[in-house]
Amino acid sequence: VLVRLDDRAGRASLAQTEANIASTQARLDLNQTQVTRAESLRRRGVIPQEQLDQLLATQTELTTTLNSLRAARDSAEIALDRLTVRAPFDGAVLRKHAELGAVVSPGQAIADIFTDDALEVTVPIRQADAALIEGLFDAARVPAQVQAKFGGQDYVWQGEVRRVENTLDTTTRTLNVTV
Repeated sequence: VLVRLDDRAGRASLAQTEANIASTQARLDLNQTQVTRAESLRRRGVIPQEQLDQLLATQTELTTTLNSLRAARDSAEIALDRLTVRAPFDGAVLRKHAELGAVVSPGQAIADIFTDDALEVTVPIRQADAALIEGLFDAARVPAQVQAKFGGQDYVWQGEVRRVENTLDTTTRTLNVTV
């Protein structure tokens, strides 16, 4: 877990929605009992048709309200789930880009994370060269190989393309491809 946002307002909203669902369900159950009685009384001619029609309209209204509240509950649960930001893999924070209280936008980096189990390398590629790599822009699994020389030794890792930035780097006029 990288960030856990304050969820008190979201939990209160969910609790209110749950209470509204229970209340509406109770009213719907009562209305159903009243409709059943009114249908029996209407068959015997004791009550007018308008009274039964009013109860049936109320039943439709309560059913619609209940469905709306259930959808609101689902939305509140999704909103609560989004208050926790998780790293895509287990690791440690190398550098944080946002401080407590900062406002961040979707897609904005909040931290650099590292792990001994995975290596990501960002490679600048000219747009003309990128066009020659089959599947690069189709979210396909494009195989890649990373080679590095360190301490007089050559290292080679097999990998795959994970991300391609959707804009050109303004300075180098290249696409950043993460392997």
